[in-house]
Amino acid sequence: ISTALNIFVFHKIKKGIVELSNFLLNQNDEYFANEIEQNKYEFQKSAGYFFKYIRSNNRALLYFLRARANNYHWVNRGFSYKDLVRDNDLLYQIFELYLNSDLTESRQTLEMYKERYQELEEFLAIAIKASPELDKNMFYRIKNLALDMERRQLFYEKKYDASEKIIDEMLELENIKSYFGKFSLWKNKIITRFASKKYSNDEMLTMLNNLYQNLNKPIDDFYIRQESIYKGNN
Repeated sequence: ISTALNIFVFHKIKKGIVELSNFLLNQNDEYFANEIEQNKYEFQKSAGYFFKYIRSNNRALLYFLRARANNYHWVNRGFSYKDLVRDNDLLYQIFELYLNSDLTESRQTLEMYKERYQELEEFLAIAIKASPELDKNMFYRIKNLALDMERRQLFYEKKYDASEKIIDEMLELENIKSYFGKFSLWKNKIITRFASKKYSNDEMLTMLNNLYQNLNKPIDDFYIRQESIYKGNN
């Protein structure tokens, strides 16, 4: 069942979603009550991704929380990259689901994510002393995601200036190694500035045009949508 769920999510399959969803809800207890913790764990994660994919967010959150509460999540951890970032990956999914419904819970989840990231960096620093050839940017993805989560949390909390400062930090990281891309980050910056209501529509339109000209980007849906807003057509 876990394999089937992963295939549906990875390939974005639409046909059969309702039937599979009903099967999960109706047969879960019967098929998994006596399974070993590892099998339950893999199923719980897969079900979380599946329900998130079909936008059944409450159910997705329930399965991700169950996976994180599963004893296997904590006691069977190796030293592969996948093992090391296992908790961060689950926390990220939980954060995204809370962000639209409970900012207190999303903030708490974010803080746990950042704590886990700091633990990873401390672990890496110790490991590098023994093996200097290790990649010092091994957890660069986790670092970027932590900043992006902070940016989004602050935006939802309507702390737009603080959110923009995080974007500036992320832009600095792009000079070291690209992850999100400067163009994408500048789009977020424009959205954040508009939400802050500190700039006139004419100023926002100028920023928008400068972004596309300076980075030599073609007009896209984002530009058309934002231009329409700034010109008062939406």
